[in-house]
Amino acid sequence: MKFIRSLIVNILRSFKESYTSRIVVFLSDLAISYLSSVFCFFCIFFFVGGIEEKRAVSFLVYSGTAFFASVFFSLLLGLYRGIIRHSTFQEVTKVFYFSTTKGLTMFVAGWVIFDAPLGLFIAFLDTLSTLFILLVFRTSVVYIYHMLNRSKAIHGKALIVGMASNSIALSYQIANAQVRQWDVQGFMVRGLKMKRMRVNGLPIFSFENTEEMMCIITRYRIKTLLFDSEEVFDAHRDIATECIARRIKLFVYQGPVEQIETNGRRAMREIQVEDLLGRKPIFLNMETIGRELREKIIMITGAAGSIGSEIVRQLAKLHVKNIVLFDMSESPLHEIRLEIEQGFPHQTIVPIVGDVRSAARLDYVLKRFHPDIIFHAAAYKHVPLMEENPCEAVLDNLIGTSLVARKAIEYKVERVVMVSTDKAVNPTNVMGATKRAAEMVVQCYDEAIKCNKIDGSTRFVTTRFGNVLGSNGSVIPYFRKQIAAGGPVTVTHPDIIRYFMTIPEACQLVLEAGSMSQGGEIFVFDMGEPVKILDLAKRMITLAGYEPGKDIEITFSGLRPGEKLYEELLNNKENTKPTLHPKILVAETRKVDLGLIETLLPQLEQNAKDVDMFGTVKLLKELVPEFISNNSVYEKLDKESKAESVA
Repeated sequence: MKFIRSLIVNILRSFKESYTSRIVVFLSDLAISYLSSVFCFFCIFFFVGGIEEKRAVSFLVYSGTAFFASVFFSLLLGLYRGIIRHSTFQEVTKVFYFSTTKGLTMFVAGWVIFDAPLGLFIAFLDTLSTLFILLVFRTSVVYIYHMLNRSKAIHGKALIVGMASNSIALSYQIANAQVRQWDVQGFMVRGLKMKRMRVNGLPIFSFENTEEMMCIITRYRIKTLLFDSEEVFDAHRDIATECIARRIKLFVYQGPVEQIETNGRRAMREIQVEDLLGRKPIFLNMETIGRELREKIIMITGAAGSIGSEIVRQLAKLHVKNIVLFDMSESPLHEIRLEIEQGFPHQTIVPIVGDVRSAARLDYVLKRFHPDIIFHAAAYKHVPLMEENPCEAVLDNLIGTSLVARKAIEYKVERVVMVSTDKAVNPTNVMGATKRAAEMVVQCYDEAIKCNKIDGSTRFVTTRFGNVLGSNGSVIPYFRKQIAAGGPVTVTHPDIIRYFMTIPEACQLVLEAGSMSQGGEIFVFDMGEPVKILDLAKRMITLAGYEPGKDIEITFSGLRPGEKLYEELLNNKENTKPTLHPKILVAETRKVDLGLIETLLPQLEQNAKDVDMFGTVKLLKELVPEFISNNSVYEKLDKESKAESVA
């Protein structure tokens, strides 16, 4: 029995738009149409007397006409081209046209053989019988196929959220997929009262609040919610957290519904923790940014890093004139090069292996390519590692930035956009302090150019934001690896909080800030409410299908050197001014003396090159007086400084 069932399913599956299947469909329709006409002809002879002597000739004329009319109109209307198991209203319309045009032809044949009233009657009977049998045949094929092919859905029962045309199309595509990913139970809509109504054969469930929604999910044992677009998901973001807590999977369809893959799975993206920041995602008008950048040659330092590579992707989407990819990491640079060449074959890119601390290498690149804009994303960013290697942090984050700035002025670069961090605010670690010092350096150069203390026209701008979800070394990939290994998941402190944004959000805001800059600003991004890392860990464990504390333990390791419980986007002495974009603010920071910068930078560079760690950090604290070490070996420098000031 299983063999017969499998055979029938395979035969029905083979009825796609191929040469063989079209012949089969054509012959099936021809047989149904012809036999229907023969049936009508004998019905007339059976019920109407007095015409028996014409039976043979009449039959030949009538059946011959039926045969040639069926062939002609089937070819003319393309009735055989449709895939029967995917028949739609358009296919039904073709069947109706076919039956009607064939019926009109049979009316002429009936008039010649019999008379006008009898010809009209047999044509009417022929049309109805052909239409009815063809529709029954197609409906039966669809029904039998779905009955025999109704294997158990891989991901269990699902509901589609929303009831727009895309939702209906999505339900149809999932139901007709060769491999059923979900068993769609119906549509779920907020607010609309549609009791006992159905669409595409599926019921409509309405809910007013999260409690009612969860009652529906529990009653029908739903395992998955499907959203037909990112916009629909954003409109129902409030229900996502509750669903994840109940281990309900969430999927969002990406792209046009008509292009959904046959198996349905590839077109669906599972909701990740990055989608649940507790705020709506930030959307920018990239077309406006594109108009300003399209004819520019743009250089990105740190182009192979998390932020740098995403800036490259965003610029490639804008089709800028040329992108110079500058990075010292060979393998990641090669990977982003291949990605852009494959994904954006018409975008001109130039990968350059180089270090921002090399004056000769910067001279070579700037002299050869003459970039209009530099996005400076090259930096060391890992707090505990830089606490152990302060000299390298100073040389790369501070001295490297200073060198990029000086070379940009020398080669008349229009604008330099530096990527900074919220750890530069009231820094408690070396990494944050070097980034704050770098902010001060670029601000000093911008102010010096405006005051004609330095000959140049370059404008400098800094962008400051918090943690970027999914970036290299960030907490998200770290937690994922621990969960995949079965735990435990390690959190440094139960009360630690951080600001988060996604990589695309961060990079789009960097581009926006760079385009609106007049020079000298530090742009601060509105990142919403901070996220408790412990809650993030619990949410990720639940998303993975486990129960926190039961299936996977959470342990606390204690704050690492230089780490603090919370990050700030502004320090106590900084205020903000609004900009044209509601999510971007300008921080009003204290003015920095260029003379102090020019005095301390050479000493800092020399100490760092000599690997004098305490001497380097001490000078860094002079340059950035708000730098107070926390949970670090350099705390004793703060105690010494405090003792000296008291004395």
